[in-house]
Amino acid sequence: MKRFDIKRRPLADTVLEALEPEEKEYREKDSNNLYFRVQTSGKKSWQLRYKTNENKWTWLGLGSYPETSAVGAREKAMEITLRKSNGEEIKTKKRILKEKIDLEELKFKYLLQDWIETRKKRWNEVTFKKAIKSLEKHIFPNFGERNFNEITPKDWLDFFKGLQKKFEIYNQVEKLTSYCRGAYDLAKFQNKVTSNPLEGINEYLDPYKKGNMNFVSYDELPELIMKIRQYPVREIVIGLELMILMFPRPSELRLATWDQFDFDEAVWIRPASIMKNNIPHAIPLSKQSICLLHEPYRVCRRLFI
Repeated sequence: MKRFDIKRRPLADTVLEALEPEEKEYREKDSNNLYFRVQTSGKKSWQLRYKTNENKWTWLGLGSYPETSAVGAREKAMEITLRKSNGEEIKTKKRILKEKIDLEELKFKYLLQDWIETRKKRWNEVTFKKAIKSLEKHIFPNFGERNFNEITPKDWLDFFKGLQKKFEIYNQVEKLTSYCRGAYDLAKFQNKVTSNPLEGINEYLDPYKKGNMNFVSYDELPELIMKIRQYPVREIVIGLELMILMFPRPSELRLATWDQFDFDEAVWIRPASIMKNNIPHAIPLSKQSICLLHEPYRVCRRLFI
């Protein structure tokens, strides 16, 4: 059926079903501001024409046909027209989707991710991984999904004070505040925020109370070594004794590779890539250290040669 054959409105079901597509899509008025849309592909749907709050005409989809019947489309059109007359703003699907995207982009995790990208070239791999691990444990779960414009200075202060009280991680909290403050500072240059809610926060956090760390006295050392050597897992025994002999960071020893060790020169050279100042660091190897290292080294050679 061609649209010029339409005799009356509202459109009858037989007309809706019979209307044929044309070279260009078209709309046929059904009643009031309700229209029936026919696309060139033959797909049919309902649309309501209305004025936005900005007094501009636009279209609102009410559903495809025949899934949405004529009766259903007219009921929807009447309901929306009534809501509009009561002052309610009617939003198109496109508008709703844009608002959802805009809200998503306001989440604090995106500020933080932008700032993290600026650290990749400035920090070595070890420092970068530690920072990410700390942020993923404490910041992302608590603030990642929140609107960064709605997080108040009090929210941040209460949160970091809570971390200090619960975990007693004063040094780590200081780093976390600097990370989050950096994210807001970057956002200021991107015109996303006008102020930084973490500005000056460290002045009101509990200061780190320095004191003597737990230690093993000279007289207690022999007993400690005896207990270590009685441990049933030889690999752990070797690792702990090497820690005592060389005093590396645990991660440096755990992630060390054989190419870092020169047994002929009796030296362990830690590469610049894992050092904070990007400078290689050499540690002399004592006879005891070399003897301990040779145990796993011989095992590795048998496995890969």
